[in-house]
Amino acid sequence: MASNDDAIRAIKLLVGKIAALVLLIHVPTRGTPMQGSSPLQEETFLQVLDHALAKLSCPVILGCMRPRGRVRLEVEAVKRGVEGIASPAAGTVEELRKMGYELERREVCCALHR
Repeated sequence: MASNDDAIRAIKLLVGKIAALVLLIHVPTRGTPMQGSSPLQEETFLQVLDHALAKLSCPVILGCMRPRGRVRLEVEAVKRGVEGIASPAAGTVEELRKMGYELERREVCCALHR
């Protein structure tokens, strides 16, 4: 499994070369070789997200492949600058509306953000 340092090195390689970045979080899936592995810790993911937002001048999206129900992570990602979340938790939508965010729903793949 890639480390935090691997993700940061990968982001450095992408600077100036991509139109958008969709960040995913590993989901241990039953019946696969990775079923017993752990998903990335929230703080580690947020460090990678912060690095991507600081280094890239393109939209950063929280993609659909991630552990579900992590309202705190989703809200924090928006507060830090992600431009979209694929299939956000209902609690995330509720919290963001309370915070004054205007939300737009789109029925497209997270990689097709525009």
